[in-house]
Amino acid sequence: MENIIEVRSLKIQFGENIILKDINFNVKKGEIFAIIGDSGSGKTVLLKHLIGLLESYNGEIYLENNDLKNIKKESYDSFLNEIGVAFQYGALLGSLTLAENIMLPLMEYKTDSEAVARRIAAWKLSLVDLEGFDNYYPSDISGGMKKRASIARAIALNPKILFLDEPTSGLDPITSTEIDNLIKRLNKRLGTTIILVTHDLESVFSISDSLILLDGSKKTIVAKGTPFDVFNSSDRNVQKFFERIKKSTVK
Repeated sequence: MENIIEVRSLKIQFGENIILKDINFNVKKGEIFAIIGDSGSGKTVLLKHLIGLLESYNGEIYLENNDLKNIKKESYDSFLNEIGVAFQYGALLGSLTLAENIMLPLMEYKTDSEAVARRIAAWKLSLVDLEGFDNYYPSDISGGMKKRASIARAIALNPKILFLDEPTSGLDPITSTEIDNLIKRLNKRLGTTIILVTHDLESVFSISDSLILLDGSKKTIVAKGTPFDVFNSSDRNVQKFFERIKKSTVK
């Protein structure tokens, strides 16, 4: 299977502060790929560089064999049409209905017809099990439903790559499982490559095909591969990570 993302010798640095270094990994087209690590290990910073929000790096980021720096110079609007992003806190506009939130990118990049945009928005809401919620406001719905609505907006333009930042954060176990099932379903139904940043290991082992583990103290990747491969790694840094997770869960 061909790579849709390739990261080579990436070093992220703000002033004198090195966040990540020696970052190398590939994401295969159509897979669910997880970025995990302790809080402060650089997961979200890495995601923001992958989508072009930040550009404080040396090295190379390739999206479908195109250098991200060249993409930003030449065709960033086209690039934005091909990715979808749902950040941790959703960022839904409270003054707009769910349908209107989804219509924003549609009216900006896809169609001038409000009627067409509204029909597409209704369809996207149905894909995330929010059929009939078009005219609800974010304040009218639960946290889990807001996550779904945020994902619906992120897939509004039929992206090739969907980036999800902590999609199950703040949710109870049942709702988290529902979001996991939704992510798997969208991946299969739409064929979208999905990259998720998460601290939820149950989610990682349930839905991801491969992953990287970031170590904040070493500022780099200490393990990569399938969830099974990483969990069974003999690397002491990896073992310590899972030991910390186990202790925090027991508490």
